Amino acid sequence: MWLMLSAGAFLFFAMGINICDIISTKIFKVSIPGTIDFTEECMVFLTMLPLAFVALEKKHIKFSILEEQFSPKVKKLMKLIQYVLSLGISGFVCVRTFYNFLQSVKVMEMKRGVDLPIWPATFIVFFSFLILTLVWGVLLVESLEDKDGT
Repeated sequence: MWLMLSAGAFLFFAMGINICDIISTKIFKVSIPGTIDFTEECMVFLTMLPLAFVALEKKHIKFSILEEQFSPKVKKLMKLIQYVLSLGISGFVCVRTFYNFLQSVKVMEMKRGVDLPIWPATFIVFFSFLILTLVWGVLLVESLEDKDGT
C-alpha cells in the first residue's frame, strides 16, 4: 500500500510543479527551470512503484477467455508457468537494473539541463523490480501450496 501512496505523492508533486510552471508562464512570462526534467523523473516513480502492488493484488491485465476452457489442473499448471516465467524475467531485469544503478552512482551520472542526478530514478527501477521479483516468488510458492488448484 505504501508503494501506491508514494506514487501518489510523486503524482501530486508533478502536478503541482506543472501547475506552478503554467501559472508562472502565463502571469510572469517566465517558466520554472527544470520543470520538464523534474516531471520526467517523477514519471519513473509513478510507473515503477505500483508494479509490485498490482502484481500482489493480482490486478494485472490477463486474458481469461482461453483459460476458462481448461480444467482446474491445466489452469493451475498455466498459473505455475506464468509465475515461473514472471519470476525469471523480473529477476533478470532486477539484476540488470541493479548494475545500471551501481554504474549510475559510480560515475554520478547527471541529467542534462538541470544537473539532476539520475541515480534515485535508477534505484527506484531496481527497487521496484526487486519487490516485483519477491512478489512473483511469493505467488509461485502460494500457487505450489494450493491443493485445490484454484
